[in-house]
Amino acid sequence: MRSFRSTISGLVALLFVFVAGIGILVRLAPVPSEQLTPAQTNLIYLGDTMVKGVIGAILGFAGARLAMRGNGRRTIRSFT
Repeated sequence: MRSFRSTISGLVALLFVFVAGIGILVRLAPVPSEQLTPAQTNLIYLGDTMVKGVIGAILGFAGARLAMRGNGRRTIRSFT
């Protein structure tokens, strides 16, 4: 039960980072590219990196949970 709670708390933290990254991108979406300041360009890069990183981390969590589900057993199937 403890690992499930830590997984849920980790996913909630990742969700907050995801929402923050999306918020940055939505906030800067109406600004034309010619009018972007260097700070705004850095914020767009940061928001994009946050969103992509969170998606990768969530997929990593899902892959780890699926890998742990088998309890280390491999099923060997013979097609002969």
